[in-house]
Amino acid sequence: MRWIVAAALLAGCEAGSLQIKDEDSADTTDTTDTTDTTDTTDTTDTTDTTDTTDTTDPTDTTDTTDTTDTTGTSGPTCVGELDVGADAVDACPLAGFDLSGVDVGGVASDAEFAFGEPLCFVVLALDDVCGPGRYWIGGGVSGSVQGCSGATGALVGGYIDITAWDLTRGASGAWTVEVTGDLQATTATADVTMAVTATLDAPDPGQGADLTTCANASVTETLATSGPSALDVLFIVDNSGSMAEEQTYLINSFPALFQVITDITSDYHVGVVTTDTDAPGAGRLVTSMGGDRFVDPTDANPLALLAELTDVGTAGSATERGLRSAAMAISPAMTSGYNAGFLRPGATMAMVVLSDEEDYSTPTPTPSTFIQTLQAGWPAPNQVSFSSIVGPAGGCATADAGTAYLAVTAAIGGSTVSICSTDYSMALDHLYGTVSSSLDLAQAPVPASLVIERVLPGGATVPLVYGVDYTVSGTTILLAAGLQGIAVELTVSYVPAR
Repeated sequence: MRWIVAAALLAGCEAGSLQIKDEDSADTTDTTDTTDTTDTTDTTDTTDTTDTTDTTDPTDTTDTTDTTDTTGTSGPTCVGELDVGADAVDACPLAGFDLSGVDVGGVASDAEFAFGEPLCFVVLALDDVCGPGRYWIGGGVSGSVQGCSGATGALVGGYIDITAWDLTRGASGAWTVEVTGDLQATTATADVTMAVTATLDAPDPGQGADLTTCANASVTETLATSGPSALDVLFIVDNSGSMAEEQTYLINSFPALFQVITDITSDYHVGVVTTDTDAPGAGRLVTSMGGDRFVDPTDANPLALLAELTDVGTAGSATERGLRSAAMAISPAMTSGYNAGFLRPGATMAMVVLSDEEDYSTPTPTPSTFIQTLQAGWPAPNQVSFSSIVGPAGGCATADAGTAYLAVTAAIGGSTVSICSTDYSMALDHLYGTVSSSLDLAQAPVPASLVIERVLPGGATVPLVYGVDYTVSGTTILLAAGLQGIAVELTVSYVPAR
């Protein structure tokens, strides 16, 4: 259903009124008016309060304006009301403004209406208005301001609030709707505020007209940022004699590191191997006192278990071979044997090495052959990373440069953190880059109608603020920096743009 709305805004008036005409109605002009409310041919009667006939107008039997005109040429009080369908007007002082043939809100008028100043009015087209609610400019509502100095032009924003919608059927069987509400809209140069009170003809709901559902009603979607559906993390920890402090620093950083993991996915495995490949069981995942070989979401206290696995001591070989140990841990012999179940097909792989020495794995493997192994095992983009908590180029106070490890990180991707710092919490921040920073809606929204809430673990919701937490481009919601790279679930309600 499409309704045409003509709202008059008359110069000097406090407020305009509204007339709504059904576009489907055949009655668009009134040519049989027997009540002449604007007798423009009566130029001699300035004080007559008893004139009941007008000899110049054969159809005029009642001159209603002469009974109220007691001021001569001053005319009626400016009330700002225009009723085009009845060819009648109460307005500002009369003075020669011709509306003949003017299309006012889709209703062609053949009457001559005279105003002291040019007529200013709003024309709205409302699609599928079906009851109380907010209908947005651009979401089933369009319109323009016409004839207003400085404000003429299309409505570019805002809404019409319909607060009352009363559908009734008269004795004749015809349906009507009484509407009450407010228009709050803008053009490119001005604000438009109108009170809405109108009665309009309505089609018979029994003839297929739907006055209970709206094509421009709000829709709600549940969206979530996409990242790894599953994540396997392998820490390669130097257990040589100089590593006691660094292992403690890593354990102290686990709350932040683990937050990165759980921000991205709820499906994770986290395991640990050492850099010692001389001892029996090289390449095997470190096992807890309780027999756990890795951390997963079923563990009652995953942080405590991870700290236990990482506390590998300092009795390991002084010839650190972190790359060899990692290669052994992911070899077919191990993944089908002792380490079975840790790596999963399709999961993203993240390796993190902690060492204060250069790697001595060469020639088995070299950094290049290790890179090839990772690329062959995880060929998809962003599916594997290698982060280095090692001595930077040139070394630092308590560590030699971890040149081989840094070469793998540069080739594969990952984070680099100096082992000489005491905070390793940034070691997994690169994983945030694997999570999408935008979400796509099914339809383009009216931006002002968007209501977006973030769903937190446990079901609580937090409203997001446009321009602070997100922006919109077409059908795409672009998340702000604070929400990028983390797993985010949103509920989005909006009116689709037309």
